[in-house]
Amino acid sequence: MKKAIILFMMLVMSMPTMEVLAQNVPTKRCEATTKKGTRCKNKAVGNTKYCKVHQTKSQSVKQCKAITKSGERCSRAAKTSGYCTQHYNKIVQK
Repeated sequence: MKKAIILFMMLVMSMPTMEVLAQNVPTKRCEATTKKGTRCKNKAVGNTKYCKVHQTKSQSVKQCKAITKSGERCSRAAKTSGYCTQHYNKIVQK
């Protein structure tokens, strides 16, 4: 009987507290969409909606300001100039 009580006490003492359990709560999943059209499987960083990969992309990538021949806005990523490489080269050559 003493062994059972000792084993029970050891088991109870080895269980994590609520504070430890709260620290191990899994983070949310990244809300970004991959190139394939599926949702990203990475975990979101901190209190943000995105993982490390998509967080940096969403902050730094801007759309090119140029208008294509079809009259739509260029869908490529812009550099600091506000234009993608192709349209920047056309503007500089003018």
